[in-house]
Amino acid sequence: MAQCIRACIDCADICNAAAKVGVRQTSDNDAMVRVMLTACLEACFMCAAECDKHDHEHCRLCATMCRECGHDCREALATLH
Repeated sequence: MAQCIRACIDCADICNAAAKVGVRQTSDNDAMVRVMLTACLEACFMCAAECDKHDHEHCRLCATMCRECGHDCREALATLH
């Protein structure tokens, strides 16, 4: 479970950083937002894959939410210029 816990914590940190960068309204920085969203969606799908290896309710819920977040990041990427 150590790898799963690490994946979840790393993913949460990456998602948090992407959210902070994505909501700043000081000026446009599509290139940076694109990098952050890409990192977030990749981290989410990696975390979901790790959680899928375990038969725990928390892992099942985490994998579901990670996939949802990854899909949301993909949709947000499509809106950037």
